[in-house]
Amino acid sequence: MATDDIRPQVAVRTGNLGIWAFGGAALIGGAMLFMTLDAHRQALNAPATRASPQDMAVPGTAVPDLQVPYAEPQSVPLVAMPPATAVPIGTAQPTTLPTSPSVVAAAPSRPRWDNAPLTPPIASGSGGSSVTGPTTVFDAPPPSSAPPAPSAPAEGASPTSGPERVKATRLLNPATTVTQGSVIQCVLETALDTTKPGLARAIVSRDVRGFDGSQVLVPRGSRLIGEYQSDVASGQSRALIRWTRLIRPDGVTIALQSPSADTLGRAGVKGKVNSHFLERYGGAILQSALNVGMNVATSKLADGTYIVGWPGVTTPTTGSTGGSNVRSTVTVKQGASVSVFVARDLDFSSIDERP
Repeated sequence: MATDDIRPQVAVRTGNLGIWAFGGAALIGGAMLFMTLDAHRQALNAPATRASPQDMAVPGTAVPDLQVPYAEPQSVPLVAMPPATAVPIGTAQPTTLPTSPSVVAAAPSRPRWDNAPLTPPIASGSGGSSVTGPTTVFDAPPPSSAPPAPSAPAEGASPTSGPERVKATRLLNPATTVTQGSVIQCVLETALDTTKPGLARAIVSRDVRGFDGSQVLVPRGSRLIGEYQSDVASGQSRALIRWTRLIRPDGVTIALQSPSADTLGRAGVKGKVNSHFLERYGGAILQSALNVGMNVATSKLADGTYIVGWPGVTTPTTGSTGGSNVRSTVTVKQGASVSVFVARDLDFSSIDERP
């Protein structure tokens, strides 16, 4: 009685055809690779062929001879001048002029001026002594008898002489005043792009109280209006915003005229800078590549070969770049946290505060 074998049955390999096929393919591939590498090696070891200068020369007119033979200067013949002929000079005969009655011109009469005796000035208080020299007169206004007015002292300074002193004053309406130097935290509602100047808007994110902290003068939700410019200097990474107006939710408005700052009080709002590298230096890079190509092409020619360049090929095109007029731009995303650095006291005392 036969027993059933439950183990898996594996077919027995019938031949080694697959191994022989793989080995043959490997040999064929190796032979092809060897032939390819050998052909490349022979191409590298072959002597380099070089075109003759006559084939590489630019067709056109023949090259002029640079060596000009020296020509002897031609002698100029001298022409003999005829001798000068002496001309006799006759004796001059005296000529007699007709006599005429002599007329004696009378001398013009000169007017006579009677010199009046000059009386020398008498110095005051000298007891009759005379002054022989000339007298100088100054046309000056008479001296003022009033004493000079004293200069007004500086504001808050003591009128007495000595070190400058400043008097302290008390802050008016401290409960309804946001003092200079306070920081108003806000969030941008509009994005900024300094490519062109424009307006900006933000919303206050934290209440701002008066100097004594008893009243909320700038509540959350108040709106800020400002403006920014496009004159971003090279290397600058912050956008400058000038906040001009604050509008509270209850309709109260006040002029700010205060600069922008970040959350730590640093001037400006940090953003992403685009330096426009290709617009600035693209023309210079292209011109440098053309010059390098011309130099490489020239160095490959043999001695005695002349290259005639087209007009304007090697002339640098400085007018087409215009990279110096391109300025960097700063972009600030919407929702960025900014602040307002109050530049002057904000007095809300004229507004009726309701509890």
